[in-house]
Amino acid sequence: MPTDDAGRHLIDTDEVARRLGVRTETVYAYVSRGRLHPIPVEGERRSHFDPAEVDALAARAVRPRSRRRPLEIETAVTSIAATGHRYRGLDAATLSRERSFEEVADWLWTGRWPDDAPCWTVEPKLARAARVALDALDPQLARPIDRLRLALGAASAADPWRFDLSAGSVTASITRLLERRTSMAGKCPDCARSRDKMMWPSSRERSSSATGS
Repeated sequence: MPTDDAGRHLIDTDEVARRLGVRTETVYAYVSRGRLHPIPVEGERRSHFDPAEVDALAARAVRPRSRRRPLEIETAVTSIAATGHRYRGLDAATLSRERSFEEVADWLWTGRWPDDAPCWTVEPKLARAARVALDALDPQLARPIDRLRLALGAASAADPWRFDLSAGSVTASITRLLERRTSMAGKCPDCARSRDKMMWPSSRERSSSATGS
């Protein structure tokens, strides 16, 4: 068995392929990617390798994926983990049961619960702009997401306060756009009813499944 200058026993390409459970072509690919390093042996034309490096590569290849940490996302507002989703420290499923969509949205934007339950409406001018844009689409060809993007873009362009970046103006603009979004799902654009039944159902269903209710 060949040895290197330090007296270490080396293995050839065929033995490397056997230990790794791959073809010799794959061994050459590992070399080109820098994952294995051939060691020259005087008088030998074939490549030889340090068996310790090969065994280390084999160990990394079979490392169980279960050791990976579960995905966790933490921001100033949202926490997403295996234990659930939280907004500003409160459980999202609980919020979906106890608060309306509008209340939670207002709280997320401002950090304060509204004194009165907010009731969003769409300004007629914005609704007309969105409708004109949608009428130009072929309903048989346009996907729902395409209709949504076009309607929101048209409504945004028609909003006279779109350049006002003060906190109150931005919040008001967002509520108008969100109300336009939910009204596109089949609601009347000028309807002032709460949208919580439309926007919250998935969270409520997950919460009911978890509690067995």
